[in-house]
Amino acid sequence: MRTTASFCDRWIRKASRISISLLVLGFNVSGLAIFARPEPFPLAPRADAVVRLSAGGERIAEIRTARGVTTMISLPAEAKEAVCGDLFDAQSGNGCFVIQRSGRDLFLKPLKASGSTNLFVKTDSATYAFDLSVVPPGRAMRIVFVETAAPDRALAAERANLERDRAGLERDREQLAKDRAAAVIELDRSRAAIAEEANARAERIARSWIADGAVDGAMISRRSARGRSGIEVTLGSVAVRIGDRTALRCTVRNSGSKPVEIAQAEWSDTARRTTPVQTVAPAGGEIHVALWFPGPPLARGELRLLDASGAEIVAMRPFR
Repeated sequence: MRTTASFCDRWIRKASRISISLLVLGFNVSGLAIFARPEPFPLAPRADAVVRLSAGGERIAEIRTARGVTTMISLPAEAKEAVCGDLFDAQSGNGCFVIQRSGRDLFLKPLKASGSTNLFVKTDSATYAFDLSVVPPGRAMRIVFVETAAPDRALAAERANLERDRAGLERDREQLAKDRAAAVIELDRSRAAIAEEANARAERIARSWIADGAVDGAMISRRSARGRSGIEVTLGSVAVRIGDRTALRCTVRNSGSKPVEIAQAEWSDTARRTTPVQTVAPAGGEIHVALWFPGPPLARGELRLLDASGAEIVAMRPFR
């Protein structure tokens, strides 16, 4: 009995020591596990970390970024300028976002764990607008491909209406130009007809006036003569007396290289009669002049054309 009791006591004491050792070992292992536990890794990016967005025009695209993550924005064309509302300033230390440009790509990196702002990016052909926000790393966009947004339906319809209106205005403008050209042609035709009728009527009145007022006339026997400075004078076929004056028509041709001024005409025999002319025969051209002298035609008279100084340009005896 004593032997059996001693064996049981020894077994109980040994089991107690083993239990205590295991308990202490458990605490030690637990402590090591607590102090050796590593920091949790960032959440893995979701499937929408690489996205395609439409931007440009009146559309503003949203881009999610995260601290410790660089987001690349790839544009359809080279980025010429990027303007951020909360750009980091190295001198003052203010600002949340750091932006780098490289060709068609922009790289965004927020320096704070939260925040939001906006971003404008200009290319040669478009301006893109974005809203930036800082989110947890698992929700951040890593690569963003930007496509130029198609016009909204309302905007496209408005543009189509404007194009139709512009086309209508262009047709109206072309029709107005045609109508104006036709009106100008018709006006010129009417003016020509009026002028022709006026000339015909004036000629009839003049012929009637001359016929009613003519007293007598004299046939011109010598109708042309040459003078100085390349002047040649050709007279009409008759000198007509109308009332108390004599009318004589002549054509003056200037074959010289300079214009010639004709100040007055003189018809003289026993008496000298003058009439102002005040005209210029252009170089290489001709003019038509009607000469009016007081009194009847002078059968033996001499006709002279004079310049402003009274010097003779040409002289002839029409009835000789």
